[in-house]
Amino acid sequence: MEFVIIAIIAFFVALVIWSDRIESRQIEIRHEYVESLVQKPVSLAFVSDFHFGFGQTDDHAARILKNLTILKEQGLLDIIILGGDFIDRSAKYLPVLDRFFHAIRQFGVPVVAVIGNHDLDARVVPAITEMAERWGVRLLQNESRHVRIGGSTIQLVGVRDMEELAEYKKLRRNRFADQRALVAASDFYRVALDGKQAETIILITHNPDGVYLPGVAPTITLAGHTHRGQFLPVRWLAKSVLLCALPVLPRGSFRVWAGRMTTDTGRELIVGAGVGGSSLRGRLLTPPEIVAVTLQPKSEAQARS
Repeated sequence: MEFVIIAIIAFFVALVIWSDRIESRQIEIRHEYVESLVQKPVSLAFVSDFHFGFGQTDDHAARILKNLTILKEQGLLDIIILGGDFIDRSAKYLPVLDRFFHAIRQFGVPVVAVIGNHDLDARVVPAITEMAERWGVRLLQNESRHVRIGGSTIQLVGVRDMEELAEYKKLRRNRFADQRALVAASDFYRVALDGKQAETIILITHNPDGVYLPGVAPTITLAGHTHRGQFLPVRWLAKSVLLCALPVLPRGSFRVWAGRMTTDTGRELIVGAGVGGSSLRGRLLTPPEIVAVTLQPKSEAQARS
């Protein structure tokens, strides 16, 4: 019996070490291919959920930059898209983000960003806005930016976080229909389009519920927020509506934790697992990731399929 107890303790200690010291530091690159009206392939790197904070500082930033460098060397880095949640909980880690914004200039490509719910909760949005402007990162808050690459115009549309909607954050976490209805009544996306629509539109929203914002259908919607559950058991437990009401789980009506899906409204959504961890940096069978999205001309996309 004593041996069994020791073995169980040793197993859980090993699990904690693996989760906190190993898996959480192994950022993967996931490749997605999207059919669009571009003339030549265009490569986007989507990075979200940084959560700079305790245990996630300059070393964490360096691992992200290393993977972006790999994409650059492979010729797969035309635009960098930052999906929010830059700061975990404390404004004292803003200097880490400042150094990251400065370092990201080395890639010489357009960089756009949106704000996440943790940035709102930490009350650091004005500071992030100032840093982004200083280092040439275009922060999109219900705004869009047109980027010309390879003979094609890409419209990058960034919206505010869904928790800025007055009633959204007040709803219980399992009120999925109500959350979706609130988003569907918002003008975040239509305001950002401002009547100017390119043939290829990338909608960037921290919360996956942004896919339900009304307006012209984008080519693809990119979102983060979920961390893919961060720990595999969380994804299992979240299948229970009751457990989705718990405050430990992210708020939203989405039922996809990471990956790609087509909604019942016909929109395509890619949800990234993020590169950091909220409060706890550990991960279990849900490695952090950067999503490399390649926009392909229709002929190339059909050939690949």
